[in-house]
Parts: sequence; C-alpha cells; structure tokens
Amino acid sequence: SPKNRWEMADMLRFAVELAAPVALRYPRGENRPMKTGRIPEKKTGKPEKNCAADCGNRAGQTDGTYESPENPEIARRVCGPGEETGLIKNCGYTLIYRNGRKENRLEQVLTEHSLTIRICGGREIETVCTPRHLKELVAGRLYAEGVISSAESIQEIVFRQSAGYAEVRLIPEAGMPEHRNLKDVKPGYWAPEWIFALADRFKEGMPLHDRTRAAHSCFLACGNRLLFQCEDIGRHNAADKVIGFALLKEIDPAECIIYSSGRIPADMAAKAIRAKIPVLVSKAAPTSEAVALAKEYGLTLIGAARSDSMRVYYDGRFSERQETIITR
Repeated sequence: SPKNRWEMADMLRFAVELAAPVALRYPRGENRPMKTGRIPEKKTGKPEKNCAADCGNRAGQTDGTYESPENPEIARRVCGPGEETGLIKNCGYTLIYRNGRKENRLEQVLTEHSLTIRICGGREIETVCTPRHLKELVAGRLYAEGVISSAESIQEIVFRQSAGYAEVRLIPEAGMPEHRNLKDVKPGYWAPEWIFALADRFKEGMPLHDRTRAAHSCFLACGNRLLFQCEDIGRHNAADKVIGFALLKEIDPAECIIYSSGRIPADMAAKAIRAKIPVLVSKAAPTSEAVALAKEYGLTLIGAARSDSMRVYYDGRFSERQETIITR
C-alpha cells in the first residue's frame, strides 16, 4: 500500500543516514563538534593570549575527550566502562496538523540509563543519565555533593552489571564534613570574548542534541581554551561530568569556566561553588536564589550568554568584599 511504501522509504532513508560516513552527514561541516583545544578566534581581530597552557596540558587533550557525531553503533565501541548501551533509538510517531492532516514519521530519541552509585559504607545515590563519561559523572557527583574532598579520596570506581551500578571505594579519611559546607570562591579572571567564543561554539550544535533535541550540553573551559564538552539527558549530570573531568585530570579549578545549556537554580550554583570553579555561565537564566548564592560566595554568574550578548548577574572580579580588582 502507499502507506507501507512510504514507511519503508522513510526507514531506508534513516538507515542510510545512520550508516553514512561523517563527511556525508556533514557536507559543509555544519554542527561538527570542535575537538578539545583552543576556542577558535574570529577572522577579524588579534587572537587572545592563551592563559591556560598549564591546565590545558594537564587536561590530557586527546581526540577521545570530546563528543563526536558517531551513530549509536560506533558510540558503543568508543564509550568507556559500562557505556556499551546505545545512546539513541529510532521511534515512530504520528504528526497531526491543525487542519487534521496526519503523517506517520520516524525520529531518533535519546535513551535513559539508570545508574546507582554505591559508596562503601552504605550510602547510595540514584540517577538517570546518558551512558557516556560515567566515570566523570560519578567522581563529579561525589565531589559536587561534598562526599569527597579531592580525587585522592577515591580509591577505586568499579562498574558492574553493564554499569547498572557503580561501586565506589573511598579512603578512610574521605568525606570530610568541612567540604560539605560552602566556602567563598577564589575570584577568577574572565574575559567577555571568552564567553562569546563559548556561545559561538555552542551555537554550532552538539551531536546528541542535534539528533534528538533532548540533551543538555556542558563545556569546561580554561581561559580561552576549551578542555572538555559533554552531553546528558540532565543538566545536573552534564555539570557533574565536567566537574569530574577537571577533578580526575587535576586541573586547577580556579582557572576554569563552566558553560551550561540549562537554567541555573541554586543547587547548580552550589555545585560550582563547592567545586571551587569561579565562573558559571549559562545560555539560559538563573533563579533569584542562585543569584543570591553567587553574591554570597563570590561566584561569577552569567546568564543568557549568546553570540551577541550576555547578562552578568554577579561579577566576582569586582566583588565589594575584595580590596583589589582581579585583572590580568
């Protein structure tokens, strides 16, 4: 029937798209993710001084640290421990127009992965995430919630049952109570051109979001250098992944900037404060509680960061509590 012929043709089109090489799916380089490294400068103007050479070298910048536009089958082969689960599945749906016309279509949807983090000693943390960069997710979640005070607190992370749960063994001194309490952030320098460059990079697109429109993105930058980028079904998970990357790679958090695609509530601001990262940026907006928390602890908070403008809700460089202005 015509309907069956249409469905077969549509399925064939999606199969060809998934099997096509990257160069065919991105004929002009659109939405191609930027490899880890320096944020590209605009053709006009002088390039910025690279202030992040030291932490960039420690970040272990390799082609494996950025999200690439593989199809799910390729993604299974490049993911880390327990990340063999497919990231995307095909799903049929009916598109209904206002005039009553209906169309049967096929689209790609993001999968969910349930992960239980079991900490030796009895505590468990449940989360639903995208099964990629799970080690960074676990380390970042423990650090951002104050369970551990440093990477040295982690003795071992073991993924079991296809990463259905992660068993974390800590050293006896781990989880010092003082790390659970928020402390003032050491002011860090940032330049508007760095934020605009991150917004430009975000505008280019991210692979999972481009395919499904269901993933949040998060960047970790150091000065004008992009160190790490990731995606997840949850914005909190994405932030935990970049925090975990910085923690495991021993990157100085005082030099870092987080750029998130999601809104910034108070608990997201608290993650950055506890991780000692002085600059938190979002494409979306913060809540009033997040702004109040940023002012209280000296966190630079920037929202609505796009290619042409940004809103600085609090600038830690010019804190009234500081006797000197932080410049570079």
